[in-house]
Amino acid sequence: MLGGMAGLRRSARRGRSRGRRSRGRRAHPGHVEQRAARLGLHGRVVPLESLVIDRAGEQRLLQRGPRGAPAGGEHMQTGMEHDEFGNFACDDDTHTAMTVKRFQKLGEIEKDPLTQGLCTRFGDENGEIGIITWGSTAGPVEEAIEIAKGMGISVQAIVPRVLNPLPHKDLKAFFSKVKRVIVPELNFQGQLASLLRSTYRISTIGVTKIKGVPLAPSEIVEKIVEAAGTTNVRSLERYGRAG
Repeated sequence: MLGGMAGLRRSARRGRSRGRRSRGRRAHPGHVEQRAARLGLHGRVVPLESLVIDRAGEQRLLQRGPRGAPAGGEHMQTGMEHDEFGNFACDDDTHTAMTVKRFQKLGEIEKDPLTQGLCTRFGDENGEIGIITWGSTAGPVEEAIEIAKGMGISVQAIVPRVLNPLPHKDLKAFFSKVKRVIVPELNFQGQLASLLRSTYRISTIGVTKIKGVPLAPSEIVEKIVEAAGTTNVRSLERYGRAG
């Protein structure tokens, strides 16, 4: 029995040692150059110097050739962590550097002209009640705003088409103009509302639904009335107006 346990311990130590060697192993950038030369791709791929991360200073963004480019080049993509050359590497330094690099890409996307003006706005631009939603829920929201308008409640809405990265400039301007924020969405947890609260430190009124059908305009109107502080149901039923 003792011999068996000792054997198991030796096997475990060998396994851990092999794991450490495997995790710390990184392909040398020269391998990429050799492969490019072997395939006759020199001069037709992105220069390697533009791919290098300056780890002592600024993290430069990766330039990548398009997939399936007929002019040549090799596209490498893996679901595992990799270095700036596309080689598998999961040591802690590489993982940290590449994580920073990916989040910097999101920062660059936020500033890209192609991602500007991707928010739809409707309703009364002077309304103190604001609604933010996304996707197909925009339809019921637009109807609810028209119903609320007939009840004497001014509401404005914003519908971002991109949620990651969030359109910070547009959303900050929107939040500065409203006193209440309603967030209708089709999920259990109120995911967008949670994201907005944690990102912008604002209070939200959530409207969620998980029945497999869209939100009805009436469900959103109910929250609009609540936000306006006009919850007198008898007044609504008798006069068709809030307040």
